[in-house]
Amino acid sequence: MTEMEETVKQLKLDEAELLNKLTRRKQELERAEKRLKGIENVKPEYQEEYERLEAELERYYNIYVEKFTNIDYLEHELDMYNLKDSQRRQKQQEVIDKFKSQQMKSEKEEIFNDDRDDEEGMFTEHDKMR
Repeated sequence: MTEMEETVKQLKLDEAELLNKLTRRKQELERAEKRLKGIENVKPEYQEEYERLEAELERYYNIYVEKFTNIDYLEHELDMYNLKDSQRRQKQQEVIDKFKSQQMKSEKEEIFNDDRDDEEGMFTEHDKMR
C-alpha cells in the first residue's frame, strides 16, 4: 500500500512538473506570437525605397521582354524574307540558265544550218560547172 502511495505521490509530482512545463511553454509561445506581430507591423528602414525599386525593375523587365519578343519576331521575318529571296533568285538563275541553254542551242543550229546552206551552195555551183 505504501509503495502504491509513493508511486501515486511520485506521479502527482511528475504531473505537477509537466503542468508547470506546459504552462511555461504556453507563456513562451504567447510572448513569441506577440513579438512576431510587433515585428510584422514594423516596416524596415528602406522598405519604401525597396518597393519603389522593385516596381521600377518590374517595369524595365516588361519593356525588355517586349523588345526581346519584337526582335525575335523581326529576325524570324528577316530569315523568312531572305529564304524567299534566295528561292526567287535561284528560280531566276534557273530561268536564265535555261534561256542561255536554248539560245546556245539555237545558235548552234543556225551555225549548222549556215554551214549546210554553204555546202549546198557549193555543191550546186560545183554541179553547175560540170
